[in-house]
Amino acid sequence: MSTLNLALDHQGMLVSALTAPRRAKYICLECGGALLVKRGEQRAAHFAHDASHPGGCSGESVTHLAAKRLLRSQVEAELVQDRSVRWAQCCPGVDVTQRCRMRTTLAQAYEVEGRWSVQEEVAHGHYRFDVAVVVGGQAVFGFEVFHRHQIPDEKAAGLAVPWLELVAEDILEFKPRVPFRGSYSNSRCPDCERLSGTLRERQLRDAQRGEQSRKFVAEVEQVQRTWANILNTARALDRQGKRR
Repeated sequence: MSTLNLALDHQGMLVSALTAPRRAKYICLECGGALLVKRGEQRAAHFAHDASHPGGCSGESVTHLAAKRLLRSQVEAELVQDRSVRWAQCCPGVDVTQRCRMRTTLAQAYEVEGRWSVQEEVAHGHYRFDVAVVVGGQAVFGFEVFHRHQIPDEKAAGLAVPWLELVAEDILEFKPRVPFRGSYSNSRCPDCERLSGTLRERQLRDAQRGEQSRKFVAEVEQVQRTWANILNTARALDRQGKRR
């Protein structure tokens, strides 16, 4: 059984064993059982089920559940503030062979229209989001929380709305929201955009030179065929003159 580092207080708020008051009681995210804080010099701070509910809950499951709960509250706060979901996207670079040299991150935002709510375990077609922004009963932006296991490629390909897969530990540590993977825009940082434009111009010039070369080769071949026809005609006339 893994160590439980996170729990809910009596108000349903996430608390850490490092800072939770000792004498209060807490609720297990996984089973709903009562927890107590264990903290001392000989052992790292953690939550433990009380004697009335020994429990056998997994710390890994609690990490995933806690990350979902915290992510939900974060997204709700963002939408209340400016009705937008915000994250940062790593610049994709020019192409797969030329990644961003500066490793720039770009601010991204998705504006939510209509009456929204943020929910956990939201059905979306054949799949289910860990957390989603819901408008009119439908998920319009989804989140997957990555802890030990990432979502299958089949599911990733079948999600028809914008979505992000976030690392659970990053959520719990309040790190900037840079997704593990998900829906991305095609925007690049200024340096990569300039380099991409330079490469496009070079490719265009190469294509134009290639087209000119093909035309030149075609003209040379036409001239060669014309001269070959002229020479063949002249030889035939010479042969006819000799027979006479």
